[in-house]
Amino acid sequence: SVLAALFHLSFIYGRNIHHATDFLIEVNPRHVAFYQRMLDFEPFGEEKTCPRVNAPAVLLRLDLARAQEEIARYGGMAETARGIKSLYPYFFSPADELGITQRLLRGE
Repeated sequence: SVLAALFHLSFIYGRNIHHATDFLIEVNPRHVAFYQRMLDFEPFGEEKTCPRVNAPAVLLRLDLARAQEEIARYGGMAETARGIKSLYPYFFSPADELGITQRLLRGE
């Protein structure tokens, strides 16, 4: 639930506040399947070596319009979305997202 909250807050900031269309993340290749399965990220380039840590890395992309659909469908449903293999049910509800967005826009 903590990871879902972090991603949802990032989504709110990126999509609702700054009107971003995509998220890009760099992950170790062994974590790619997790991000694909749990958040719908897609590979966005070939595996390369990340010079900061001298380890293999893959760039992943998330279409925020797609994420928005999943949040609308499953957000706030952690207790009732049994069997859904996704982090989206652990995201805030649409009403909570709206409230958070409004507070951020007001600078609270």
